[in-house]
Amino acid sequence: MNKNRTRILHVIPTLRKGGAERIVLDICNELSRHTSVEVRLLTFIDENEYSQVSKNFRHDVVPASVSPSLSGKTRVNISRLNEYIQGYKPDIIHSHLFEADLVTRWEPLPGICYFSHAHCNTPEILKTRPGNIFSKKTLIAKYVYSLINKKYKQSNNYFITISHDSDDYYRMNLPDFNSRIFYLPNAINVSSFDQGEARKIDKLKLLRMISVGSINERKNQLFQVEIASELKKRGVKFHLDILGNGSMFDTVKKKIEEGNLGNEISLLGNRDDVNEQLLAHDIFLHTAVYEPFGLVILEAMAAGLPVVCLDGKGNREIMNNGCNGFILSSQDYCNFAEKITEIIDGQDLYSRMSHNARLTARSYDIGPYIEKLIGIYSDVMKKTGNKHC
Repeated sequence: MNKNRTRILHVIPTLRKGGAERIVLDICNELSRHTSVEVRLLTFIDENEYSQVSKNFRHDVVPASVSPSLSGKTRVNISRLNEYIQGYKPDIIHSHLFEADLVTRWEPLPGICYFSHAHCNTPEILKTRPGNIFSKKTLIAKYVYSLINKKYKQSNNYFITISHDSDDYYRMNLPDFNSRIFYLPNAINVSSFDQGEARKIDKLKLLRMISVGSINERKNQLFQVEIASELKKRGVKFHLDILGNGSMFDTVKKKIEEGNLGNEISLLGNRDDVNEQLLAHDIFLHTAVYEPFGLVILEAMAAGLPVVCLDGKGNREIMNNGCNGFILSSQDYCNFAEKITEIIDGQDLYSRMSHNARLTARSYDIGPYIEKLIGIYSDVMKKTGNKHC
Protein backbone atom coordinates (compact mmCIF):
# COMPACT_ATOMS: atom_id res chain seq x y z
CA MET A 1 0.00 0.00 0.00
CA ASN A 2 1.42 3.36 -1.08
CA LYS A 3 0.49 5.97 1.54
CA ASN A 4 1.11 8.84 -0.90
CA ARG A 5 -1.66 7.69 -3.21
CA THR A 6 -5.33 8.49 -2.66
CA ARG A 7 -7.02 5.27 -1.54
CA ILE A 8 -10.49 4.76 -3.03
CA LEU A 9 -12.88 1.99 -2.07
CA HIS A 10 -15.85 1.38 -4.35
CA VAL A 11 -18.65 -0.66 -2.80
CA ILE A 12 -21.56 -2.42 -4.52
CA PRO A 13 -23.65 -5.30 -3.09
CA THR A 14 -22.84 -7.80 -5.85
CA LEU A 15 -21.51 -8.11 -9.39
CA ARG A 16 -24.56 -9.54 -11.08
CA LYS A 17 -25.29 -8.35 -14.62
CA GLY A 18 -26.56 -4.78 -14.56
CA GLY A 19 -25.85 -1.19 -15.50
CA ALA A 20 -24.64 -0.09 -12.05
CA GLU A 21 -22.32 -3.07 -11.86
CA ARG A 22 -20.94 -2.37 -15.31
CA ILE A 23 -20.12 1.29 -14.69
CA VAL A 24 -18.43 0.57 -11.36
CA LEU A 25 -16.17 -1.96 -13.09
CA ASP A 26 -15.27 0.51 -15.83
CA ILE A 27 -14.56 3.16 -13.19
CA CYS A 28 -12.30 0.83 -11.19
CA ASN A 29 -10.48 -0.36 -14.31
CA GLU A 30 -9.76 3.19 -15.40
CA LEU A 31 -8.81 4.39 -11.91
CA SER A 32 -6.36 1.46 -11.60
CA ARG A 33 -4.32 2.99 -14.44
CA HIS A 34 -3.77 6.24 -12.54
CA THR A 35 -0.56 6.44 -10.55
CA SER A 36 -2.07 9.00 -8.14
CA VAL A 37 -4.74 6.64 -6.80
CA GLU A 38 -5.12 3.15 -5.42
CA VAL A 39 -8.50 1.53 -6.00
CA ARG A 40 -10.30 -1.49 -4.61
CA LEU A 41 -13.78 -2.86 -5.19
CA LEU A 42 -15.73 -4.48 -2.38
CA THR A 43 -18.93 -6.54 -2.62
CA PHE A 44 -21.06 -8.14 0.07
CA ILE A 45 -21.86 -11.29 -1.91
CA ASP A 46 -19.39 -13.61 -3.64
CA GLU A 47 -21.07 -13.47 -7.03
CA ASN A 48 -19.28 -12.13 -10.10
CA GLU A 49 -20.75 -12.30 -13.60
CA TYR A 50 -17.97 -10.02 -14.90
CA SER A 51 -14.90 -12.08 -14.00
CA GLN A 52 -13.05 -11.08 -17.19
CA VAL A 53 -13.65 -7.38 -16.57
CA SER A 54 -12.68 -7.32 -12.89
CA LYS A 55 -9.27 -9.01 -13.10
CA ASN A 56 -7.16 -5.83 -13.40
CA PHE A 57 -7.75 -4.49 -9.87
CA ARG A 58 -8.31 -5.86 -6.38
CA HIS A 59 -11.82 -7.11 -5.67
CA ASP A 60 -12.65 -8.29 -2.15
CA VAL A 61 -15.79 -9.87 -0.75
CA VAL A 62 -16.85 -9.04 2.82
CA PRO A 63 -20.31 -10.22 3.92
CA ALA A 64 -22.22 -7.31 5.45
CA SER A 65 -25.85 -6.32 5.85
CA VAL A 66 -28.27 -4.01 7.67
CA SER A 67 -31.99 -4.78 7.96
CA PRO A 68 -33.82 -1.78 9.48
CA SER A 69 -36.94 -2.42 11.56
CA LEU A 70 -39.63 -0.07 12.87
CA SER A 71 -40.08 -2.34 15.88
CA GLY A 72 -36.53 -1.84 17.06
CA LYS A 73 -35.32 -5.24 15.89
CA THR A 74 -32.86 -3.91 13.35
CA ARG A 75 -30.30 -6.56 12.34
CA VAL A 76 -26.77 -5.30 11.76
CA ASN A 77 -23.85 -7.31 10.43
CA ILE A 78 -20.97 -4.93 9.75
CA SER A 79 -18.17 -5.91 12.16
CA ARG A 80 -16.04 -7.58 9.46
CA LEU A 81 -16.71 -4.66 7.11
CA ASN A 82 -15.51 -2.15 9.69
CA GLU A 83 -12.37 -4.22 10.29
CA TYR A 84 -11.70 -4.27 6.56
CA ILE A 85 -12.19 -0.51 6.20
CA GLN A 86 -10.01 0.26 9.22
CA GLY A 87 -7.32 -2.01 7.78
CA TYR A 88 -7.38 -0.42 4.32
CA LYS A 89 -7.85 3.16 5.57
CA PRO A 90 -9.51 4.55 2.43
CA ASP A 91 -9.63 8.28 1.83
CA ILE A 92 -12.85 7.84 -0.16
CA ILE A 93 -15.71 5.35 0.03
CA HIS A 94 -17.81 5.53 -3.14
CA SER A 95 -20.91 3.36 -2.86
CA HIS A 96 -23.32 2.16 -5.52
CA LEU A 97 -27.00 1.31 -4.93
CA PHE A 98 -29.02 1.94 -1.78
CA GLU A 99 -27.99 -1.21 0.09
CA ALA A 100 -24.32 -0.26 -0.17
CA ASP A 101 -25.16 3.27 1.03
CA LEU A 102 -27.04 2.03 4.08
CA VAL A 103 -24.44 -0.55 5.12
CA THR A 104 -21.37 1.67 4.70
CA ARG A 105 -23.01 4.68 6.38
CA TRP A 106 -24.38 2.77 9.38
CA GLU A 107 -21.27 3.56 11.42
CA PRO A 108 -19.40 6.23 9.41
CA LEU A 109 -15.72 6.47 10.22
CA PRO A 110 -13.74 9.73 10.59
CA GLY A 111 -11.29 10.86 7.92
CA ILE A 112 -13.28 9.35 5.03
CA CYS A 113 -15.08 11.22 2.24
CA TYR A 114 -18.33 9.38 1.43
CA PHE A 115 -19.84 9.45 -2.06
CA SER A 116 -23.13 7.94 -3.23
CA HIS A 117 -23.62 7.15 -6.93
CA ALA A 118 -27.21 7.88 -7.95
CA HIS A 119 -27.78 5.13 -10.51
CA CYS A 120 -31.54 5.68 -10.47
CA ASN A 121 -34.26 7.70 -8.76
CA THR A 122 -33.85 5.69 -5.57
CA PRO A 123 -37.32 5.16 -4.05
CA GLU A 124 -35.92 5.10 -0.50
CA ILE A 125 -35.07 8.82 -0.69
CA LEU A 126 -38.52 9.90 -1.92
CA LYS A 127 -39.52 12.62 0.52
CA THR A 128 -43.32 12.47 0.18
CA ARG A 129 -45.50 9.62 -1.05
CA PRO A 130 -49.10 9.57 -2.25
CA GLY A 131 -51.70 7.45 -0.50
CA ASN A 132 -52.72 6.73 3.07
CA ILE A 133 -50.19 8.41 5.35
CA PHE A 134 -51.01 5.96 8.14
CA SER A 135 -50.60 2.78 6.09
CA LYS A 136 -47.83 0.41 7.12
CA LYS A 137 -46.11 0.82 3.76
CA THR A 138 -46.07 4.62 4.09
CA LEU A 139 -44.86 4.51 7.69
CA ILE A 140 -42.00 2.19 6.75
CA ALA A 141 -41.05 4.44 3.82
CA LYS A 142 -41.02 7.53 6.08
CA TYR A 143 -38.87 5.66 8.61
CA VAL A 144 -36.35 4.60 5.96
CA TYR A 145 -36.24 8.13 4.49
CA SER A 146 -35.60 9.64 7.93
CA LEU A 147 -32.99 6.98 8.69
CA ILE A 148 -30.95 7.37 5.52
CA ASN A 149 -31.08 11.18 5.83
CA LYS A 150 -29.63 10.89 9.30
CA LYS A 151 -26.88 8.54 8.09
CA TYR A 152 -26.03 10.82 5.16
CA LYS A 153 -25.68 13.77 7.54
CA GLN A 154 -23.54 11.80 9.98
CA SER A 155 -21.16 10.85 7.16
CA ASN A 156 -21.12 14.31 5.50
CA ASN A 157 -22.23 12.57 2.33
CA TYR A 158 -21.68 13.70 -1.28
CA PHE A 159 -23.62 12.53 -4.33
CA ILE A 160 -22.88 11.82 -7.98
CA THR A 161 -25.97 12.11 -10.22
CA ILE A 162 -25.93 10.49 -13.66
CA SER A 163 -28.56 12.45 -15.60
CA HIS A 164 -30.53 15.69 -15.36
CA ASP A 165 -33.53 13.64 -14.31
CA SER A 166 -31.68 12.00 -11.41
CA ASP A 167 -30.06 15.33 -10.50
CA ASP A 168 -33.49 17.00 -10.21
CA TYR A 169 -34.82 14.04 -8.21
CA TYR A 170 -31.99 14.09 -5.65
CA ARG A 171 -32.07 17.86 -5.24
CA MET A 172 -35.82 17.81 -4.70
CA ASN A 173 -35.79 14.95 -2.17
CA LEU A 174 -32.54 15.74 -0.35
CA PRO A 175 -32.66 19.56 -0.14
CA ASP A 176 -30.13 19.72 2.71
CA PHE A 177 -27.47 18.27 0.39
CA ASN A 178 -27.88 20.47 -2.68
CA SER A 179 -24.37 21.89 -2.35
CA ARG A 180 -23.02 18.34 -2.13
CA ILE A 181 -24.56 17.01 -5.34
CA PHE A 182 -22.37 16.72 -8.46
CA TYR A 183 -23.85 16.11 -11.91
CA LEU A 184 -21.63 13.68 -13.82
CA PRO A 185 -23.26 11.61 -16.58
CA ASN A 186 -22.12 8.00 -16.77
CA ALA A 187 -19.62 6.85 -19.38
CA ILE A 188 -18.44 3.79 -21.28
CA ASN A 189 -15.17 2.46 -22.60
CA VAL A 190 -15.86 3.54 -26.18
CA SER A 191 -12.91 1.62 -27.67
CA SER A 192 -14.52 -1.67 -26.60
CA PHE A 193 -17.41 -1.08 -28.99
CA ASP A 194 -16.28 1.41 -31.66
CA GLN A 195 -14.60 -0.25 -34.65
CA GLY A 196 -14.32 3.06 -36.49
CA GLU A 197 -15.85 1.76 -39.72
CA ALA A 198 -18.72 3.49 -41.50
CA ARG A 199 -21.86 1.37 -41.43
CA LYS A 200 -24.35 0.91 -44.23
CA ILE A 201 -27.60 -1.00 -44.53
CA ASP A 202 -29.21 -2.93 -47.37
CA LYS A 203 -32.99 -2.93 -47.03
CA LEU A 204 -33.19 -5.97 -49.30
CA LYS A 205 -31.32 -8.04 -46.72
CA LEU A 206 -32.50 -9.23 -43.34
CA LEU A 207 -32.73 -6.37 -40.80
CA ARG A 208 -30.87 -7.35 -37.64
CA MET A 209 -32.21 -5.67 -34.50
CA ILE A 210 -30.93 -6.16 -30.97
CA SER A 211 -32.09 -5.37 -27.43
CA VAL A 212 -29.98 -5.70 -24.28
CA GLY A 213 -31.18 -5.54 -20.68
CA SER A 214 -32.68 -7.41 -17.77
CA ILE A 215 -35.97 -8.94 -18.85
CA ASN A 216 -38.45 -7.37 -16.48
CA GLU A 217 -41.47 -5.09 -16.36
CA ARG A 218 -39.44 -1.88 -16.38
CA LYS A 219 -37.37 -2.84 -19.41
CA ASN A 220 -40.66 -3.64 -21.15
CA GLN A 221 -39.64 -6.42 -23.57
CA LEU A 222 -43.31 -7.42 -24.00
CA PHE A 223 -43.71 -4.20 -25.99
CA GLN A 224 -40.82 -5.28 -28.22
CA VAL A 225 -42.82 -8.37 -29.16
CA GLU A 226 -45.72 -6.11 -30.20
CA ILE A 227 -43.35 -4.02 -32.34
CA ALA A 228 -42.02 -7.18 -33.97
CA SER A 229 -45.55 -8.36 -34.71
CA GLU A 230 -46.31 -5.06 -36.45
CA LEU A 231 -43.11 -5.23 -38.50
CA LYS A 232 -44.07 -8.73 -39.62
CA LYS A 233 -47.52 -7.51 -40.69
CA ARG A 234 -45.81 -4.82 -42.76
CA GLY A 235 -43.72 -7.41 -44.57
CA VAL A 236 -40.37 -6.28 -43.12
CA LYS A 237 -37.70 -8.99 -43.21
CA PHE A 238 -36.08 -8.82 -39.79
CA HIS A 239 -34.77 -10.69 -36.79
CA LEU A 240 -34.71 -9.38 -33.22
CA ASP A 241 -32.23 -10.78 -30.70
CA ILE A 242 -33.15 -10.04 -27.08
CA LEU A 243 -30.17 -10.35 -24.73
CA GLY A 244 -30.68 -10.65 -20.99
CA ASN A 245 -32.45 -12.62 -18.33
CA GLY A 246 -34.89 -11.82 -15.58
CA SER A 247 -38.22 -12.29 -13.89
CA MET A 248 -40.27 -11.98 -17.07
CA PHE A 249 -38.21 -14.25 -19.32
CA ASP A 250 -40.87 -16.98 -19.47
CA THR A 251 -43.67 -14.42 -19.94
CA VAL A 252 -41.89 -12.86 -22.92
CA LYS A 253 -41.13 -16.32 -24.33
CA LYS A 254 -44.82 -17.26 -24.10
CA LYS A 255 -45.88 -14.03 -25.86
CA ILE A 256 -43.42 -14.76 -28.68
CA GLU A 257 -44.90 -18.23 -29.09
CA GLU A 258 -48.47 -16.94 -28.97
CA GLY A 259 -47.67 -14.40 -31.67
CA ASN A 260 -46.05 -17.06 -33.87
CA LEU A 261 -42.83 -15.03 -33.88
CA GLY A 262 -40.36 -17.82 -33.14
CA ASN A 263 -38.58 -17.25 -36.45
CA GLU A 264 -38.37 -13.50 -35.92
CA ILE A 265 -37.31 -13.23 -32.24
CA SER A 266 -34.62 -15.06 -30.28
CA LEU A 267 -34.15 -14.87 -26.50
CA LEU A 268 -30.39 -15.27 -26.04
CA GLY A 269 -30.12 -14.86 -22.24
CA ASN A 270 -27.11 -13.19 -20.61
CA ARG A 271 -24.07 -12.93 -22.86
CA ASP A 272 -20.43 -12.07 -22.26
CA ASP A 273 -19.95 -10.95 -25.88
CA VAL A 274 -22.29 -7.94 -25.93
CA ASN A 275 -19.81 -5.81 -27.89
CA GLU A 276 -19.53 -8.46 -30.64
CA GLN A 277 -23.30 -8.89 -30.68
CA LEU A 278 -23.86 -5.15 -31.13
CA LEU A 279 -21.41 -5.03 -34.03
CA ALA A 280 -23.31 -7.86 -35.74
CA HIS A 281 -26.62 -5.95 -35.76
CA ASP A 282 -28.10 -2.92 -37.52
CA ILE A 283 -30.50 -1.17 -35.10
CA PHE A 284 -30.77 -1.05 -31.31
CA LEU A 285 -34.24 -1.27 -29.79
CA HIS A 286 -34.81 0.02 -26.26
CA THR A 287 -38.28 0.12 -24.69
CA ALA A 288 -37.70 0.77 -20.97
CA VAL A 289 -40.55 2.76 -19.42
CA TYR A 290 -37.99 4.35 -17.08
CA GLU A 291 -34.30 4.62 -17.85
CA PRO A 292 -32.02 6.34 -15.31
CA PHE A 293 -29.39 7.04 -17.96
CA GLY A 294 -28.84 4.45 -20.68
CA LEU A 295 -25.35 2.92 -20.64
CA VAL A 296 -26.38 0.19 -23.04
CA ILE A 297 -27.75 2.81 -25.42
CA LEU A 298 -24.32 4.46 -25.48
CA GLU A 299 -22.67 1.09 -26.08
CA ALA A 300 -24.95 0.50 -29.06
CA MET A 301 -24.21 3.97 -30.40
CA ALA A 302 -20.47 3.39 -30.02
CA ALA A 303 -20.91 0.33 -32.24
CA GLY A 304 -22.59 2.58 -34.81
CA LEU A 305 -26.18 1.48 -34.27
CA PRO A 306 -29.01 3.98 -34.66
CA VAL A 307 -31.32 3.68 -31.64
CA VAL A 308 -35.09 3.55 -31.53
CA CYS A 309 -36.22 3.94 -27.94
CA LEU A 310 -39.01 4.92 -25.59
CA ASP A 311 -38.61 8.15 -23.61
CA GLY A 312 -37.44 6.91 -20.20
CA LYS A 313 -36.53 10.41 -18.92
CA GLY A 314 -32.87 9.69 -18.11
CA ASN A 315 -32.08 8.82 -21.73
CA ARG A 316 -33.29 12.17 -23.10
CA GLU A 317 -29.86 13.79 -22.94
CA ILE A 318 -28.28 10.93 -24.90
CA MET A 319 -30.86 10.87 -27.68
CA ASN A 320 -31.02 13.54 -30.37
CA ASN A 321 -34.29 12.80 -32.11
CA GLY A 322 -33.84 12.24 -35.83
CA CYS A 323 -30.07 12.61 -35.51
CA ASN A 324 -28.69 9.47 -33.79
CA GLY A 325 -32.01 7.63 -33.77
CA PHE A 326 -35.54 8.22 -32.57
CA ILE A 327 -36.90 8.71 -29.04
CA LEU A 328 -40.66 8.20 -28.85
CA SER A 329 -42.94 9.51 -26.14
CA SER A 330 -45.61 6.80 -26.12
CA GLN A 331 -45.91 3.03 -26.38
CA ASP A 332 -47.34 3.03 -29.88
CA TYR A 333 -46.00 -0.06 -31.65
CA CYS A 334 -47.16 1.29 -35.02
CA ASN A 335 -45.07 4.42 -34.50
CA PHE A 336 -42.03 2.35 -33.48
CA ALA A 337 -42.42 0.15 -36.57
CA GLU A 338 -42.77 3.25 -38.73
CA LYS A 339 -39.54 4.79 -37.41
CA ILE A 340 -37.64 1.53 -37.86
CA THR A 341 -38.75 1.24 -41.48
CA GLU A 342 -37.93 4.93 -42.04
CA ILE A 343 -34.34 4.28 -40.97
CA ILE A 344 -33.84 1.23 -43.17
CA ASP A 345 -35.62 2.69 -46.22
CA GLY A 346 -33.18 5.59 -46.41
CA GLN A 347 -29.56 4.54 -47.02
CA ASP A 348 -28.33 8.08 -46.40
CA LEU A 349 -30.43 8.42 -43.23
CA TYR A 350 -29.05 5.19 -41.79
CA SER A 351 -25.43 6.13 -42.51
CA ARG A 352 -25.92 9.63 -41.08
CA MET A 353 -27.58 8.29 -37.90
CA SER A 354 -24.87 5.67 -37.51
CA HIS A 355 -22.15 8.33 -37.80
CA ASN A 356 -23.92 10.64 -35.34
CA ALA A 357 -24.45 7.77 -32.91
CA ARG A 358 -20.70 7.18 -32.81
CA LEU A 359 -20.04 10.89 -32.25
CA THR A 360 -22.52 10.90 -29.36
CA ALA A 361 -20.88 7.90 -27.69
CA ARG A 362 -17.39 9.36 -28.02
CA SER A 363 -18.46 12.38 -25.96
CA TYR A 364 -19.20 9.96 -23.08
CA ASP A 365 -15.88 8.12 -23.05
CA ILE A 366 -14.62 6.75 -19.74
CA GLY A 367 -11.21 8.48 -19.97
CA PRO A 368 -12.42 12.10 -19.70
CA TYR A 369 -15.10 10.93 -17.26
CA ILE A 370 -12.47 9.61 -14.83
CA GLU A 371 -10.53 12.87 -14.99
CA LYS A 372 -13.70 14.73 -13.99
CA LEU A 373 -14.42 12.22 -11.22
CA ILE A 374 -10.90 12.55 -9.81
CA GLY A 375 -11.36 16.32 -9.94
CA ILE A 376 -14.53 16.02 -7.85
CA TYR A 377 -12.73 13.74 -5.38
CA SER A 378 -9.85 16.21 -5.16
CA ASP A 379 -12.07 19.25 -4.61
CA VAL A 380 -14.01 17.54 -1.82
CA MET A 381 -10.86 16.26 -0.13
CA LYS A 382 -9.33 19.73 -0.18
CA LYS A 383 -12.54 21.19 1.26
CA THR A 384 -12.55 18.64 4.08
CA GLY A 385 -8.85 19.15 4.84
CA ASN A 386 -7.67 15.76 3.67
CA LYS A 387 -3.90 15.69 3.23
CA HIS A 388 -4.04 14.01 -0.18
CA CYS A 389 -4.60 15.78 -3.54
